Amino acid sequence: MPNPESDIHPVDTVKELSEEERRAEALKTLGLGSFEEEMRGARIEEVNDCQAVAVLGGGIACRELFKEKRKTEQKQSFAEYKLTWPSYNKKEVDPKGFITGAKARLTAAKHLNQFLSNKPYFVPASGQMAPDGDKSHAKVGAGYLEKVSPKIEKNQIILEEYSDDTVSNFIEIIMIAWKKGWNKIAILSNDYHLPRAKGFAKCLQDESFMDLFLKYKKDEIYDRLSKAIARMNDNKYSIDGFFKFAASLKFIFVDAEDILRQKDSLHYTALFDKVRQSPAFQARIASDKKGYDDFKAGNYGKAQWLKLHQGTLIN
Repeated sequence: MPNPESDIHPVDTVKELSEEERRAEALKTLGLGSFEEEMRGARIEEVNDCQAVAVLGGGIACRELFKEKRKTEQKQSFAEYKLTWPSYNKKEVDPKGFITGAKARLTAAKHLNQFLSNKPYFVPASGQMAPDGDKSHAKVGAGYLEKVSPKIEKNQIILEEYSDDTVSNFIEIIMIAWKKGWNKIAILSNDYHLPRAKGFAKCLQDESFMDLFLKYKKDEIYDRLSKAIARMNDNKYSIDGFFKFAASLKFIFVDAEDILRQKDSLHYTALFDKVRQSPAFQARIASDKKGYDDFKAGNYGKAQWLKLHQGTLIN
């Protein structure tokens, strides 16, 4: 006689993953490793078929004599700028721009152009204003690329002047690529900046990761996206279209340090060793490592978000 109980199959219960567990799974999907692992960039050969090289924004400041040279109206020269700022303790100065990044990245871009058989576009990225207030960082960078040997031709340079941080760098770079129809872009920055840059790019290529890693930046990202799309003044551009295009775009990440070492190993290796021993550079590394750790933990931008919403949360 059949046993009714034997015909009853247990119902499989699927345990719902916690947010932390979902982030851990997502990190595997994204292929993101430790800070040290993600500092490594691609080989220069991988850049050869890229249509463009985007140089992520870094800090700049003016030379002490800059204002004196500007007493009379005269044509601005990029030589009047110094691509750095006093470091964290206000006593050390990073004359080669390895702490704040800008000069190292732009110098590497010029040498990268010499290494490449194709001649891609170069996109200096950042709409932040130079210290005198009348030039964007992107324009200052373009001046350096065009005027200081080895030069990059003016017709190879496309300015990106709307961003003011790494996330918005990527939003605007993707918008330019979308408009131009590019499908492969090199991203050039300092090695310590690449881990965060890789993480941000992957979230903009797959909207589903936004809540896990950039939930505190999400409103800002969509606001910036809306403004970027509105500037296009064309109905074919939309937020959904942005994410669809971004997903099809291939990024190749290259670090400025590797390019500069390949250009002059003896000189730049000695220079890097000296700079990296400084307290200012150690602070820079610690700051970027914390930023990457915050990203992986889903806390990136949390302090700023809490400050912005403090009154709302109390009420």
